[in-house]
Amino acid sequence: MSNAEEKTNTRRIIFIALAVAMMVGVYFAATLYMNYFAGNVTGNQEYLVACNVPGKIVHV
Repeated sequence: MSNAEEKTNTRRIIFIALAVAMMVGVYFAATLYMNYFAGNVTGNQEYLVACNVPGKIVHV
């Protein structure tokens, strides 16, 4: 493998890793924001907890 190909592959791997990290970050931020929003506006005591199975309802 030539040096140029190696650099391209490394960049691609870094780009994919960043994209995945951003998606995960956005998912957690959205989940936490919705927990906060739903809890305050509706007074609902059921929260979706980000560290549990996604979509699982947990009583707080």
